[in-house]
Amino acid sequence: MAKQDEDDDEDDWNLSMAAGTCLSLTAQCVADDCVTPVIQFVEANIRHQEWQYREASVMAFGSILDGPSTELLIPPVAQALPYLIEMMNDPVVKVKDTTAWTLGRVSQSLIECITPEVHLQPLIEALMRGLQDNNRIVSNCCLSLMNLAEQLEPQDPEAPTSPMSPYFDGVVTALMQITGRNTNEAFSRTSAYEAISVMVSHSARDTFPTISALSITILDRLEQSIAVQNQVVGVDERNSHSELQSNICSVLTNIIRRVNKDIAVLSDRIMTVLLQLLGAASKHSTILEDAFLAVGALTTALESEFGRYLETFAPYLFSALANHEEYQLCSIAVGLIGDICRSLGPQSATYCNEFMSTLLQNLQSPVLHRNVKPAILSCFGDIALAIEGQFGNYLDVTMNVLAQACTIRASPVRLR
Repeated sequence: MAKQDEDDDEDDWNLSMAAGTCLSLTAQCVADDCVTPVIQFVEANIRHQEWQYREASVMAFGSILDGPSTELLIPPVAQALPYLIEMMNDPVVKVKDTTAWTLGRVSQSLIECITPEVHLQPLIEALMRGLQDNNRIVSNCCLSLMNLAEQLEPQDPEAPTSPMSPYFDGVVTALMQITGRNTNEAFSRTSAYEAISVMVSHSARDTFPTISALSITILDRLEQSIAVQNQVVGVDERNSHSELQSNICSVLTNIIRRVNKDIAVLSDRIMTVLLQLLGAASKHSTILEDAFLAVGALTTALESEFGRYLETFAPYLFSALANHEEYQLCSIAVGLIGDICRSLGPQSATYCNEFMSTLLQNLQSPVLHRNVKPAILSCFGDIALAIEGQFGNYLDVTMNVLAQACTIRASPVRLR
């Protein structure tokens, strides 16, 4: 693991990476038996003058955190945690990168070792310094922050605060600075957007003012991305732009899900932007799926109030249902019909003739992927619950379809 050079390309498979992978798999197989020799190696090399040995010791330590018993790992991990936090100041980028990865493993698997009153502030400060460092470190710092947010989230979604709340504003601000970069080197921008999404999803209520300000910034960025869309040329640039829009949509979706009904004050602007995004996207664009997920979140949050947007949104919904080649988008659209009917209740009856007709056509389609069809059958139930007695108009045809579905048998699977 110590056999590497500072100039090695991080994307190239080398002896050090192979050794780390081998050790990780060994830990999963032999469990507790590997802990003592690895800890001895770590203690002997974690302060070594040669950076290769420092990096190898941290890599070895992180590689055995999955496999051995928690009871055996907690004492050495708790003892090593202050040293790991300190090593985020190492002068060598590779050492800091591996340290950030190991801290992410600790925060994911052994959160018991992190005492918020003792470790959380220096740990988050170290990770935020990492966010300002080399791009290759950013992804692992983001992973650590995501794990902390998930593991330390309040059990009650309505909890007034959480251990992460005092750091929420500063962390989101630092992550937003990264997302504002024009490049996505080492997936740093994508990782930062993912971290923001997770931070929002697992936040307490005292962070809502920050989330409110964040939602405005996210909408600004989505509008800006649509405005410059026609200026994007070349396959690589288009792919990068599409990925950026997907990342922004993902954050917006998680904001809507987290604040729920509180998003109503921005719903007009959100829906306007999403409709612009849908109108500007091509038939096969991946951004369609992300936009539909955001609409689904807004539908659930607004409930019956979403009805005022349905007439404008319906053409995009039916277009997606007819897009059998993009079956994942079609599946999301089917689920969205269920969301709309549950939210609007009897108000959705106006659109149910077209909903049912389209869904029945999709069931009969030989082109549509079979994985979508069970969701369609489930959607019939959502429609029935929503419009209650009015579903009688579709009862006979629905029962015939269900009877036919009951006669279908799965093809035997041959194992070789």
